[in-house]
Amino acid sequence: MIVVVKSELITRIINKSNEPNKALIGLHGWKGNEFVFEQVAKIVNLDQSKWYFPRAPYQSESGKGYTWFQGSDEKGWEYEKTISGLSNLIKKVNSDGFTNEDIYLIGFSQGACLALEFSLRLPYPIGGIISIAGFIKFKKMIEKYNYQSYEVNSRGNGIECIALKK
Repeated sequence: MIVVVKSELITRIINKSNEPNKALIGLHGWKGNEFVFEQVAKIVNLDQSKWYFPRAPYQSESGKGYTWFQGSDEKGWEYEKTISGLSNLIKKVNSDGFTNEDIYLIGFSQGACLALEFSLRLPYPIGGIISIAGFIKFKKMIEKYNYQSYEVNSRGNGIECIALKK
């Protein structure tokens, strides 16, 4: 099923239960779409879950796929439709019966960046964030929202973690 959420983000929904208790929002990477994360939902065995797969609102410059934000450091970045659309999607998920603590953002690459960036803006906590190959693009946002960052680098296995604390 595909629904339009407040005319902002086209979202594919997969319900793995008649009575789900967790909502997962899967955010695709650069040039992805609302279908690419479906395999993750199949692999991750969460039977009591409802998955939401939004499509990024901007067409990628290559014409293939979609992007959550576009622009450059020189010209500036366009991401308003993304933030507004994701905020509306959270409201939709809440109206589906999930509390904020039952909502998890899972993103890959640019979608992981969005999961981190968007969660910094939220005035309330959510269940969690899973960032796969993610990064923080707009690092000044950490300072803007008065977060302290602590970097943890694991030697030898390429794992880098950034913990944020208010």
